[in-house]
Amino acid sequence: MDPIFERFLRESWHNAKSLADGSDVVELVPFGDPPHAVVAQFHANCYVKTPQGTALHFGFTVGYRFPENYLNLALPWEVMHFLAPATVWHPNIRVNAICLGTGLQPGTELRELLFRTYELVTFQRRSQPADPLNAEAAAWVRRNWPVQPADSRPLKWRATNSVESLGSAR
Repeated sequence: MDPIFERFLRESWHNAKSLADGSDVVELVPFGDPPHAVVAQFHANCYVKTPQGTALHFGFTVGYRFPENYLNLALPWEVMHFLAPATVWHPNIRVNAICLGTGLQPGTELRELLFRTYELVTFQRRSQPADPLNAEAAAWVRRNWPVQPADSRPLKWRATNSVESLGSAR
């Protein structure tokens, strides 16, 4: 493996793992050493399409894969894969594909991808894509603009016992 790419993967994993270690919202499963692929399980609400309409669903999963040429060329459909739920309801997502709405720059670290993915899927970052992956969901967003965030917690969030927190602050 190219030593520059290997260093990038190690640093990217370290930064993403630090984020996950300080968060109740995301868990990471690495593949390889250094990780060239990571599955992120987000413990947060997203919108899904049901026979009755749109509903909130707890939990979504996204896979990230970093091909050897990632520092020179970042193709979103090679790097990011929306894995579950299959019925996710978002203009920027369709089966196995997710588009962050702006160009994916080569060498974007996993930590940044996690933040951008979370904000997009939970509708914390509000945008109306000109070229949606899911036209029906885009029409729903236009009819319901502005869409309320499915989950308003920040990604770097950890639940604490408020009594313990108050006691330690004194």
